[in-house]
Amino acid sequence: QLQGISFDAAVIWGRAETAMPLIEGLRRAGIQVPILACSALATPEVAKKQPVLGNLTVVAPYDLSRHDFELENFQRRYESRTGTRAGPLAVYSYDVARLVIGAIERAGLNRALIRDELSGSRFNGLTGPYRFSSLGGNEADPVLMTLQKNGWSRIQGF
Repeated sequence: QLQGISFDAAVIWGRAETAMPLIEGLRRAGIQVPILACSALATPEVAKKQPVLGNLTVVAPYDLSRHDFELENFQRRYESRTGTRAGPLAVYSYDVARLVIGAIERAGLNRALIRDELSGSRFNGLTGPYRFSSLGGNEADPVLMTLQKNGWSRIQGF
């Protein structure tokens, strides 16, 4: 029972299959606060429900509104094999797999050498450039996307 409670936004973390009924329920109940969510909700299927979902912002591993030859080529190959369009996590996972495979090819099957190879890597993937900090984290900035009538749109300045 959230009616009558004052809040500025809702944060939802989970997969689209489980989060969508919650979001739709909030909207049916008349709760129109902005919803902040993880990239698992940044799918074409969720984008199709824009009129019902209202103000939805997700953090994504790359600009979901970007269209370039390599990304579109990957999308065509993925869709021909799976029958569905690749979501952002699939594209990101593809990049990570290519990054790790490249490190193994250069370092061999030695875990320490693979780790060293990864930490010093600079890699340009479908989602953009990968560069790692001294602690091993990817320094690429996440991208905030908002749901618009025509799909996902990047929020500039973040």
